[in-house]
Amino acid sequence: MTLRQRQRWTAIRLLAVLLLGMWGLTVARVLPTKVAGSTIVLTALALLVPLHEGRSLAHWGVLTIAFIARHGRSVPRLPAPTDILVASGTAGIRCDGRTLLTAIELRPALAITDIGVGIACTTNAVPVRLLAQCMHQYGIDLSIDVVSIGQEVSLASCYGPGCAQTVGQRTLVGRRRTWLLLRLDVLANLPGITARGPSGTAAPRVLAAACHRVAQRLRENGIDAHALTAKQLDEMTDLFLEHSPLDQVRERWSTMRTADAYVKTFMIEPNQLTNTHLDRWWASPATSTAVTVRLVNANDGPRVGGLVRYVTAECPCRKYPCPNPGALLSSVSIQRRLFEATLPGGDRSLRADIPTLLASDLDSLSIATEQRVRHQQSAASVATARHRRHRRQALQK
Repeated sequence: MTLRQRQRWTAIRLLAVLLLGMWGLTVARVLPTKVAGSTIVLTALALLVPLHEGRSLAHWGVLTIAFIARHGRSVPRLPAPTDILVASGTAGIRCDGRTLLTAIELRPALAITDIGVGIACTTNAVPVRLLAQCMHQYGIDLSIDVVSIGQEVSLASCYGPGCAQTVGQRTLVGRRRTWLLLRLDVLANLPGITARGPSGTAAPRVLAAACHRVAQRLRENGIDAHALTAKQLDEMTDLFLEHSPLDQVRERWSTMRTADAYVKTFMIEPNQLTNTHLDRWWASPATSTAVTVRLVNANDGPRVGGLVRYVTAECPCRKYPCPNPGALLSSVSIQRRLFEATLPGGDRSLRADIPTLLASDLDSLSIATEQRVRHQQSAASVATARHRRHRRQALQK
C-alpha cells in the first residue's frame, strides 16, 4: 500500500470512529439501553470489523459505489514518452502524474532449458537481490517492476506441430519477453532532484541516467540489458495491450472485458512468491500471460509483491478457475485497478493495494528472462532427451 493510500484509509477509519461515537451518544439518549447497545454494536461491525478479503462492510460499500461510478468507462490512454539524452545515452521517459517511467529490456543469451519431471530450469534469470540493490541511485529512490509477457506457440506456425508433439497436453509459452520498468516519484525524491537543477528538467534526466546505470549494473552481472528509447517504449506498450486495447476494455465485477477476450488479474500471495510458483503460473491455458514482480521502497526496506494477468477467450470465472488458489488472490470490484497496475504507466499503475513481503526474505528468488516450459514428462522421455543432447555434443566435438 502506498503512503497516499495509507493516509486516505487512516483518515476514513478515524472519521468512521468519530461518526460511531457521535451516533452512539445520540442513540443512547433517545433509545432504551438494550436497543441502543445493539445498534451501536451493529454499527461498529459495519464500519470497523473486516469481513471478506479483509474489508469491512463500509469498505465494500465504498468499493461498490466506485465500481458503479466508473462502470462502462474506457481506460485513459497512456501519455506519449519523450527521448531524454544524457551522457550515458538516450532513454525514453513517460510522465504520468507525479511519477516518471522508463524501461530496460532484458535480452537473454541463447541457453538450453532443461525439461524435467514437472519443472524446467534455465540459467537466464535475474536475482531479486540484485534488483533491490539497484533501487537506490545517488540519493534517488526508484521502484522497479520485472514484467514478463508470453504467449502460446501457434499451431499455425512452422514449428507449432513439433512443439505440440513434444510438450503434449501441457501449455508451452513460446514467445516470452522481459522488461524492467523503473519509476521515479518526483515529489518523494524532490530534494535529490532539485539538487541537480529545476525539477521540471532535472527529474527526467535523473531517471534517464539512473536507467543507464541500472542497465550497466546488470550487464556487469552477465545480464544483457538495454535502455529503451521513446519509440521502443511505445512498441513495448503496444505489446502490453495487444489483446486488451485501452479504448475497448471495460471493467466488470470480477474481470475485464474486450470485444473478443477476457482479462483477469490476480494478486500474488507474497509468501508463495517462489521460483517454483513462477514456473507454475505460466502453465495456465491462456492466450497471453503477464507476470509482474514489483519492488517498492518502504520504511523497513524494499518490499516485493506481484501480479499475474491472464487473457483468455472465454470467461475465466467459468472456464478457467484460479490456476493456483493458494498463491494467487482473486479480487473483485478492483479489476480495473489491478489491470492498470500491470501497465507501463506512472501514478495509475501504483494505485492498487498489492500485498508485499520484505525483499530480504526473498533472497533466493530469481526471475527467468526467457521462456520456460513446465510440463509432466516421463522418466524415459527425460532420459531419451538427455541421451540425444549428449550425442549431439559428441558429434560436434
